[in-house]
Amino acid sequence: MAISNKQQTSSSVEFRTLRTISVNHETTRAAINARKRQITQLDFSIINLDDNVDPDSTLDERMKIKTMMLDIGGATMRFRKLLDLLMEDILVLDACVF
Repeated sequence: MAISNKQQTSSSVEFRTLRTISVNHETTRAAINARKRQITQLDFSIINLDDNVDPDSTLDERMKIKTMMLDIGGATMRFRKLLDLLMEDILVLDACVF
């Protein structure tokens, strides 16, 4: 299926239509906001993927990475705000760019 120069999903519904529905349909907006709040309020951890590495030996490095993630965009863009923006596009458009 070819996609025209208009941004649209694979179901031929334009992104503009999906965005309009997400803003103007109260039930849809409430559901999106509820899910975004649930996801952005979750705590997260940086973990080792290699089970052979002692977690205590990398604790300082993992804490530095977590601190960096929390301040990923400086004073104007915190991690939770970035996550909120990404979740908006995923929930509304079923697509996002990171």
